[in-house]
Amino acid sequence: MMKKSNEQLLGEVLRKIARSKKVQPGYDEYLIKKWWGESMGAIINENTKGISLKGSTLFIKVESASLRSELNMSKLDLIKKLNEVIGHSVVEKIVVH
Repeated sequence: MMKKSNEQLLGEVLRKIARSKKVQPGYDEYLIKKWWGESMGAIINENTKGISLKGSTLFIKVESASLRSELNMSKLDLIKKLNEVIGHSVVEKIVVH
């Protein structure tokens, strides 16, 4: 039995769907939240009350003033790391409040 030439691997199809303009922003936000939860540590996670991606701006809501200050000082490093995790340049600005 011959395979059709237009057959694609399921993973390839799912990646194409995820990268569509309607799905990609939600998927990017999911990846950011997943990375944040796995990489930032217990204290930061406990004090983070919300993360949302609106366009190219990432909004991070935290309770601790000292954490807010530390995150504000680390914005450039965070932007670089998050874009590496996502696999393309998405986050251009971070607002910590």
